[in-house]
Amino acid sequence: MILPPSFSRLAPERYRFSCKASTNFQPPKTGQHTVIFSEGAVGSIDNFRLRNKITAGGLTDQGGRPNDLSEDGFALFRKTGWFRPREEMLALLVDGMGGHGDGEKAAHCALAAMMKKFAGQFDFLTALAAAEQMIAEEKAAGRMHDEADTTAGTTVVGVQIGLANRPAKLVHIGDSRAYLFRRNELCMLTLDDIYLEDFIHAKFSVNPLLRRLERSPAMLYHQYKMMTPPLNMVQSRFVYELCQLYNQDKDYGSKISQAVGGVKQTGRFPPAVLELPLQSNDLILLTSDGVEGAIEYDQLSRVIGSNLQRSPGSIAQAVRQAVTNPTDNATVVVLRYF
Repeated sequence: MILPPSFSRLAPERYRFSCKASTNFQPPKTGQHTVIFSEGAVGSIDNFRLRNKITAGGLTDQGGRPNDLSEDGFALFRKTGWFRPREEMLALLVDGMGGHGDGEKAAHCALAAMMKKFAGQFDFLTALAAAEQMIAEEKAAGRMHDEADTTAGTTVVGVQIGLANRPAKLVHIGDSRAYLFRRNELCMLTLDDIYLEDFIHAKFSVNPLLRRLERSPAMLYHQYKMMTPPLNMVQSRFVYELCQLYNQDKDYGSKISQAVGGVKQTGRFPPAVLELPLQSNDLILLTSDGVEGAIEYDQLSRVIGSNLQRSPGSIAQAVRQAVTNPTDNATVVVLRYF
């Protein structure tokens, strides 16, 4: 067994590093850890455990793009050993963008780069910088290309949960999302990186659903901009509805303002890392835009609540089944903290 160097001084014979991912990308051998990837670009994982404290599961499929490459992917990693304060689980969800399969490559690069960092002393900002660098190197080598109207890159949303009674850490770039389900309330943990101000001012006069929110264009954007995750349920419902209108718009729906390896607003990259103290029986949900753009907020909350006693993979499956007409690849990851 090959060990990450930061753990080799502890109890090597009892240390285990394992990984499962929903993509068929084989990461480069680093000589520091062993890796297990599931086969195929479409798949599911359930009951991925870290002792009796964290379980996880998820699924990804091609959704509304059955004839295209799957640009979504997710991965679950864990570190275990006798020194429990260093035990932790990492969940990542990526959604690539770019023509001719370059979005899929960018998503795979991000997973591989962040996975390699997890083998050592992990932090999100260093891992995201490594993902950005790997995508840039692929472009420089001619194996990935930007086009005039499409930049190869990927969204990322991830959560890191340890066993040492420290807060969970969460990061996100793009329009993939994270939610917290606690005591029968669903709350958003992320705000989409989108051109919301332009959208509101351009569409307010012609979109009756925007006017139905009963706020002026300036107030709509100001209220969104001033919000700080984690959001409460009322805030979450407002943001969810506003972003759903954006996602469904034919002119704006596919545009995001931030991505790893792709478009970036000055000063926004790298993103801030959210620290979230967890409570017993908390659920964390990660979704790609193919899910969140095709289900209402209250319906999503009901589906999670009605399946709360089931395994994380079964909850993810129930959410996916509730998304009847996805327009993009659909991915759901669920983690339960005991």
